[in-house]
Amino acid sequence: HYEYRSLNKLDTSETAMDVKEEFRRVPIPEDAEIGMFGGDALLTLRSEWCPPGTSTTFPSGSMLVHPISRVMEDDWEGTKVLFQPTDSISLQSTTTTKDYLVLSVLDNVRTRLVIWRRDSSGWTELNSSEDAVPVGEDVDISCTNRDDSVTNSVFITRSGFLTPDTLEYLPDVSHILEKDKSSNIEKLKSNPAMFQSSNLLVEQHVATSLDGTPIRYFLIRRSNDDGFNFNGKNPTLLDAYGGFEISMLPYYSASVGRAWLESGGVKVIANIRGGGEYGPSWHQSALQSNRNKCRQKDSVRDG
Repeated sequence: HYEYRSLNKLDTSETAMDVKEEFRRVPIPEDAEIGMFGGDALLTLRSEWCPPGTSTTFPSGSMLVHPISRVMEDDWEGTKVLFQPTDSISLQSTTTTKDYLVLSVLDNVRTRLVIWRRDSSGWTELNSSEDAVPVGEDVDISCTNRDDSVTNSVFITRSGFLTPDTLEYLPDVSHILEKDKSSNIEKLKSNPAMFQSSNLLVEQHVATSLDGTPIRYFLIRRSNDDGFNFNGKNPTLLDAYGGFEISMLPYYSASVGRAWLESGGVKVIANIRGGGEYGPSWHQSALQSNRNKCRQKDSVRDG
């Protein structure tokens, strides 16, 4: 087993591995996160890193897998990349089951699921369905057993701007990538709808900052068939956060729906810099002297 030990008040830590009843420091970056899948170490980077003895530099936000025995020897040859971020794609969370590793990925602030299977031949990525999670919705996946090494069944918690929290059961997590997955998913329970949403829709758009950075945002409004027009006269509420690497993802708000959307109001949720929508670099780009980029007045123009 392993443990984390705090090194200083800035919450820098090191990871120690129990090897033959003796804890030894795991030779990974101090800000990296480590997990286990059988005999493999899952390493998530928060800063750029070139493993010793290699010529490959992995960007912050990458996820690597390597046998823990070789990690402890500081031998990184043959390290496999399970996820590598881009300017538009970041890793949000992971879930493990008996045979699968599920990555929840934000692709331009839209949730997408990437599934890896681990068997005797190694790691294999399964083909993913781009529409597994609709725009304006988010999902959280968790193994049904506290011991995730015994089953591939999962609970799916689904939520969205127009979707109340819903709990579903899936007997095998790999089925979530099938085009017709409704026959496999069992809906267990759901919160009641607190406002009328049949005439509402969710869209995703992009604006451009003064320095040219694209800023994605969600737009919740009435449908065109319900008399909506882009005429500049629609009362609009704008939400943004931009801090602590927290992503502004779809969520259900009964108060906004009942008091604002049902009355014809428009809701906008902007994914500004400082949050976690595009990984560590998106958060770090609005720190200290660059904090003005987070909420600078008139810094965002309609794209």
